[in-house]
Amino acid sequence: MGKWVLEVLDHPADGPYWWATDTSLKFDEIDVPIVHVGGWFDFALDVALSHFSGIQRKGRTEDCRNAQRLIVGPWGHLNVGQRQIGELDFGPEAAFDVDATRLKWYDHWLKGIQNDVLDGPPVRLFLMGDNRWMDMETWPPTGVRKKPLYFREGNGESGASLNHGRLAFERPQGAERPDGYAYDPEEPVPSLASAIDAVPMDYRALEKRMLTYTTDALEQPLTVVGPVKATLFGLSSAPDTDWVVRLCDVWPDGRSMSVCDGILRARYRNSSEREELMTPNQIYRFEVDMWATAQVFQAGHRLRVQVTSSDFPRYDRNLNTGGAWGEEVRGQVAVNAGGHTESDAVLFLPQEGIAFMSDLLFIGHQPYLGGGDPDRLRHVLGEVSALAPRLLVPGHGPVGTAESLKVMSQYVSTLDGLARQMVEDGEAEETIDTMAVPQPYDDWLFAAFFPGNMHFLYQRHLREQGAVVGKGGDM
Repeated sequence: MGKWVLEVLDHPADGPYWWATDTSLKFDEIDVPIVHVGGWFDFALDVALSHFSGIQRKGRTEDCRNAQRLIVGPWGHLNVGQRQIGELDFGPEAAFDVDATRLKWYDHWLKGIQNDVLDGPPVRLFLMGDNRWMDMETWPPTGVRKKPLYFREGNGESGASLNHGRLAFERPQGAERPDGYAYDPEEPVPSLASAIDAVPMDYRALEKRMLTYTTDALEQPLTVVGPVKATLFGLSSAPDTDWVVRLCDVWPDGRSMSVCDGILRARYRNSSEREELMTPNQIYRFEVDMWATAQVFQAGHRLRVQVTSSDFPRYDRNLNTGGAWGEEVRGQVAVNAGGHTESDAVLFLPQEGIAFMSDLLFIGHQPYLGGGDPDRLRHVLGEVSALAPRLLVPGHGPVGTAESLKVMSQYVSTLDGLARQMVEDGEAEETIDTMAVPQPYDDWLFAAFFPGNMHFLYQRHLREQGAVVGKGGDM
């Protein structure tokens, strides 16, 4: 066994031993153009995202900051550019020639060849579920707020589970029955993913050993782009244990396909640099970083969150003793539990304020226009729809074809004037509400209004009686 293995075992916490090689502490010293390539199922995804963001903000020179590019596809670490990973095929758009991208990058920077490697927005992400690419100016995406999903008691339909819990956007109004389970390190939940790639797999066979929380079937698509985090308030009979949280996309045929996950060792709940063992049976707050995703949960699908305390051998077992890492051979069973009060357990999705329809990306809360002459509304929408296929969303790159800024300026100017005139003429009223996702496309007239990151959605209702816009629900 190499000496370095023993050194690693002697330094389980973050600290000076690791800092010498931690580039995240040296972003302001970096002056190199970098194209960061990663996958949503890559064990190094967090490094790609954080280093792109960090160098883009803090790189030594402006030239360096402007020369950062990020590409994230539906890949793992070992299959970059392939359309099939795990049990899912993400379609022909997922295919990507990484070697050609590298050669063009090196041609530009090492040979001085003028090509298109710096054209377009710096961030290119693959939107799973819709299976297409989207462009942005930065990561994390701007204008996106966290949307909480609460862990609830009740009948969240699942084939097999320890609790069949419900996942809902509605906050609990009071205490609900807590859920718990026994975690035995001698019988850990086996991994379906490797230590290198957390590929999408169907987890139904393992859910009988986990807590699960499942939404109702979605009535319309739900788009999630950005960081994902779970907050648990729980207790354990042991001084230390692990919390594993996984987000799954449940298909109409029942498949529970993994999207993203995370793990937290309880002793590092407050700091990765300092151990703090728990007092058994005392409630603590645990924040589990599930990294990030770009996923459309389609209509008819469900969201499911799994909670357990092991994922072995992808992660080493927590023996629940609180002892030194790697020095013990015997563990103990831990009884772990969490509650469902109004603040107990919640999954934060970067979902509120993002919806996709056709070639348009809408961001933020929506002012609604209601009432008035339907012919006038159709005129406004006709002006806008002529530009929509070439639309560029400010700060988020080209969504259709890439004529971009000039088209966007014309788009904003046209809609700005027409929409404001309608409000001034009393033919529409301006109200603030949360976003409505128009589905299906054929039943809606729509437009977007960008100044101040505010947008208009238009619904076509009751054609004979005029245009009526109802209040939109949460996405």
